Amino acid sequence: MVLGYQYDDGHAVGDPILSTGSAVVKNVTFPDIKTGQYQPYEWTFGSQGCDIQIEKETGNIKILHFVTALDVGKVINPETAKGQIFGGVTQGIGAALKEKIEFDEEGIMKTTNLRRYQIPTLGDMPEKFSCIFIENPQPDGPYGARPMAEHPAIGPPPAILNAFQNATGVSISKLPLTPDKALSVLKQRRRI
Repeated sequence: MVLGYQYDDGHAVGDPILSTGSAVVKNVTFPDIKTGQYQPYEWTFGSQGCDIQIEKETGNIKILHFVTALDVGKVINPETAKGQIFGGVTQGIGAALKEKIEFDEEGIMKTTNLRRYQIPTLGDMPEKFSCIFIENPQPDGPYGARPMAEHPAIGPPPAILNAFQNATGVSISKLPLTPDKALSVLKQRRRI
């Protein structure tokens, strides 16, 4: 509800302005109940990769260089877009290497605070981060932009696990790849 005009002391002049509305994005369909297929709003294409270092004594994984290349349509504000991508990559690094929900024998969650449920810190960030924008403006997007928030967070876990497999020959398919898990797997496979 909006009032016609409101003074600093809170009293208003004019009647409330009430409105309703809705918007539907063109060419989007709901999932088919039988097949599950649907037409989403827009695809964002990209690729991510990284170089890692694994400490043989601790199993700690350090990301040396992380690269993200995304077709985001038209970049409206490059610094904000880089921040959005770096934030998503940070979330993905957390999912890949740190964030783990644990339960006790009775099914009660043990990771109820940030001391137990670890999220990435500055020390977990890549030593080098490269962000590459590929611009193919989206004709029906705002000023040619397209969605870009999800992609940066989705790619880091497989990129990190692929780098781990490339470095060790050991394939991991369950997250997170914590230092103790990495060390255990490496010892079992007699890689160290």
